[in-house]
Amino acid sequence: MPSLKRRLLLGLLLALAVNWASWFAWFAYEQGRTQTGVWDQKLHEVADVAMRSLPLSLTEAKGPIGFEPDDGGKESFDTQINFQIWTRDGSRQLARSPGAPATPLNDRFENGYADVTVDGQPWRMYASSDVDNRIQIQVGIALADRRAEFRAWLWQGLKASALLFLLLTLTLHFVVNRTLARLDGLRAALLSRDPFDLAPLPHEGMPAELQPLIVSVNRLLARLETAMNRERRFIADAAHELRTPLAALTTHAELARDASESSSRKLALDGLLAVARRATRLSEQLLDQARLDAIERCPATQVDLAALISMCVRDYESAARGKRQRIILDTQACVVSGDIDAIGILISNLMDNALRYTPEGGCIEVRCATAPGGGALLSVADNGPGVPQAEWPRLFERFYRSRGAGGGPRGSGIGLALVAQIARLHGGKTWCTAGLDGRGLAVCVQLGGKQH
Repeated sequence: MPSLKRRLLLGLLLALAVNWASWFAWFAYEQGRTQTGVWDQKLHEVADVAMRSLPLSLTEAKGPIGFEPDDGGKESFDTQINFQIWTRDGSRQLARSPGAPATPLNDRFENGYADVTVDGQPWRMYASSDVDNRIQIQVGIALADRRAEFRAWLWQGLKASALLFLLLTLTLHFVVNRTLARLDGLRAALLSRDPFDLAPLPHEGMPAELQPLIVSVNRLLARLETAMNRERRFIADAAHELRTPLAALTTHAELARDASESSSRKLALDGLLAVARRATRLSEQLLDQARLDAIERCPATQVDLAALISMCVRDYESAARGKRQRIILDTQACVVSGDIDAIGILISNLMDNALRYTPEGGCIEVRCATAPGGGALLSVADNGPGVPQAEWPRLFERFYRSRGAGGGPRGSGIGLALVAQIARLHGGKTWCTAGLDGRGLAVCVQLGGKQH
């Protein structure tokens, strides 16, 4: 896995090296061009000085005048600019410097600058004649000497730049390490954490560029913690709620096994079947609860609420006939936006709750209509024993069982909690009122629309 620190440092050094190389190449080019002008100016100045310094008797000399060192030639001159003095017609060399060639630098004896080749070596020279046009001074420098000087300057510049580059590398390494020290500390803290520690990551003192990333990670950790808490709660709820029906199943099974009479055996088996159905219903509600806990927002589809109520109610007709209960449907055409499966669970739990607590021969009325502020209103009312009004708000709490409820076996306390949760997911609310003819209980649900 590539290191961010290493990639950042290498990127900065690469950018620095590219920019430095570009600058040095441009500077070397400009320096070379500037030096060409400087050397030309030097050649011109040497020629002018030499011309003004010539004695008048120089043209009367019998042969060329050479400049020799005082030690008799044991020490050579380390010079770059050399000169020659010729008669204007080029017939005789009057003087020359020790490093100057014996032949004319410019055999055409033209005044001004020229690039010439002498003995196979390129030279840059400048020629100037006196006012009487009797003599000419030719001043030149071998291009090899100029290039050697430029290479020496270039080498010195490279050594200085390498030292500077090394210092910049150390500085960048220090700055990058100091800047990313907080990240190293964060990484160390994460590595030392317990696998189930989902506490938010600290963001104080972190670079501004990393703040959005840390905020996103903290949001993800919060969702993971919520999911894990839901899973723990589901496991705890399932273990707690299934303990009673499983114990009842065991008891009825033992009674059926030990019964000596068929009537006792049948009674035990009927009890076993009832407990099995209750355990099945409880398992379904727990699974529905777990699925809804994992949903943050329901998918928005158009649901025909009246048709869905009719379909769900048909599933409870046989159970109602068994208790001689009457179901009244009073539904108006209304459409609500939401999840059809979740709304189906809501209706089923309302029906199951009403049938459970309505005594034999009782009545259950199911209504739905369009709400004044938009959305839909749904209510399921019965004429059972009802629940004290003081307990109405608590009926939608998970695992709350009313002590005043009668008319049938007590439920798990999950059904109405599921109803309230589904209503919230659909932007609605739930509440309770008195049931039919001022008796029993009516559970009302508003799905969508404006809340009042």
